Amino acid sequence: MQIYLDNSATTKPRTEAIAAAQTVLQEQWGNPSSLHDWGNRSATVLETARMQVAGLLNAHNPESIVFTSGGTEANNLAILGVAMQYLTPQHIIISSIEHSAINEPAKL
Repeated sequence: MQIYLDNSATTKPRTEAIAAAQTVLQEQWGNPSSLHDWGNRSATVLETARMQVAGLLNAHNPESIVFTSGGTEANNLAILGVAMQYLTPQHIIISSIEHSAINEPAKL
């Protein structure tokens, strides 16, 4: 029997999530930023997902839900987003054992 202990890096997706992703990849694969029918269908799927996530998180503004392609992009968005709120540079304090996805944006 194997036990997987790296769920902080990646977690086995639920069967329902796999099925939903497969449907989207096979049927709604258009660019949601495009104006053609495929894009419009994809944009509808994306916005529906955004509203569902907002509902699960009790977020009052679904537009505040931002989807990223992975952890590094999300870390950059969070760290740099906060840092850019200040007109003068501030201190960002991180631990000495952080992943490079945290170290690198904190250096800026």
